[in-house]
Amino acid sequence: LQHVHKSLRKDKSIVLQAIRQNGSALEFADQSLKKDKLIVLKAVNKDSGALKFVDESIKKEIEDKRLSIFQKRLVVNRKKLNEKR
Repeated sequence: LQHVHKSLRKDKSIVLQAIRQNGSALEFADQSLKKDKLIVLKAVNKDSGALKFVDESIKKEIEDKRLSIFQKRLVVNRKKLNEKR
């Protein structure tokens, strides 16, 4: 994504392809896509370091969503562990 024409950095499908390979490719996406929750969540789930490239207007919401998902996984894993005992 770093080396493609700027117009392609606005193309959602191209950006999605890039972040499937490397979440930090979000750095080179058009600013409008750094506000797109689908794009941002996929990027951050692939590489948590991509969070630094997320638009400030949604960063807190994305962090909260990731924390919620993490907490739910902990609960599920705890239940599975207790069932095995």
